[in-house]
Amino acid sequence: MSLTSNIHPQVRIFVTMLCEGFNVPNSETKMQAFGEKLKNPHTPALRETYNIFTDGRGQSNRMPTIAEVMEVYKSVVKRMTMQSEQKLVNNHPREIDYENSKKMFNKLTKMVRDGVSHVRHPIDSDTIDWQHGYKFTLSRDEKDQDWVKYHDHPANIQ
Repeated sequence: MSLTSNIHPQVRIFVTMLCEGFNVPNSETKMQAFGEKLKNPHTPALRETYNIFTDGRGQSNRMPTIAEVMEVYKSVVKRMTMQSEQKLVNNHPREIDYENSKKMFNKLTKMVRDGVSHVRHPIDSDTIDWQHGYKFTLSRDEKDQDWVKYHDHPANIQ
C-alpha cells in the first residue's frame, strides 16, 4: 500500500490545480507534503484558498509554499467558522419571554388535565398523492386513525 493512497481526494485536486495554475510540475512529494498538512480539509475553505492564490490576491506570481497555503487556509477556515456560528446566534432569540412561556405552559397543562385534544390534524379530507411512482390515498377514519392506501401497488394486487 502506497503512502499516497492516504491523501484526501480534495487535497489531490487542490495540489494538481495549484501546480497547473502556477505552471509548476506536480510530484508525489508535493502531493504527500500537502496531504500530511491538510489531512481532512474543509472543502469550501480549500476552494477559497485556491481562489485567493490564483486570482492574484496572493503575495506573488510564484507557487505558494506549504506554509503560505496553511496560513491562508487556516484564516479562511476561521472566518468561515465564525460566519456559520454567527448565523446560528442570529437565528436564535436573545431573550426568553418568561411571562408568555408561563402562560402557555399553564394553558397546556390545563388542556391536558381537562382532556382537551390539542393536536390538530392536517387530514380533514382524503388526500391523493404519488410516492415512488405509486398513487396513494391518505385518509382518516371515525376513530381518528390515519390510513394510507396504495393503488396498483404490487403488495395490494392479488
